[in-house]
Amino acid sequence: MTKDEFNQWFEYHTSRFTSLKGRLESESLKAWFQCLRSVDFEEACKISDDMFSGVEDPPRWVDSHPRAIRAISNKRQYGEANTHREHPEKPRERFIDGQQVFDCAKCEDSGWLTAWHPIAVEAARKGVFKKEKHILTCAIGCDCSWGKRNAELLNDPPPMVDDSWIIVSGITSSDEEINKLFA
Repeated sequence: MTKDEFNQWFEYHTSRFTSLKGRLESESLKAWFQCLRSVDFEEACKISDDMFSGVEDPPRWVDSHPRAIRAISNKRQYGEANTHREHPEKPRERFIDGQQVFDCAKCEDSGWLTAWHPIAVEAARKGVFKKEKHILTCAIGCDCSWGKRNAELLNDPPPMVDDSWIIVSGITSSDEEINKLFA
């Protein structure tokens, strides 16, 4: 949500929750915007409607509205609240000038990368790649802190990949072992 969209949403939200109108200082509004900038404008308006109509529980306190809207949005989008407080092992969302930024550009802080099976890569190199035959991928752990954390949780070190991060290499000399990753 951009700053202009936030201002539009705030007008929309306060038309439903009229007790909020005129109660917030500009610094409070800045904090609300920081909390809600990752929420889509239309989704925020829908959540405001749902809170007003009783589909979602409205928060009890004025300063809890943005946190509640963000948690509802995350729950709808990810199937869970996905807040750092509830899941401290997950990376925090960070934004600079409205654009999400990540500590790891390779995996975007998920800890996972998609690796292509060597057969698929070879078919692409030869120009005979067929989607229905060669879409063979697996998820592997990134070498960043999030990938290492995933490997620890699974008690399974990630396979080695080459510099392109798409070709699985060095796992084993056996095709059977490689194929187990893609099963």
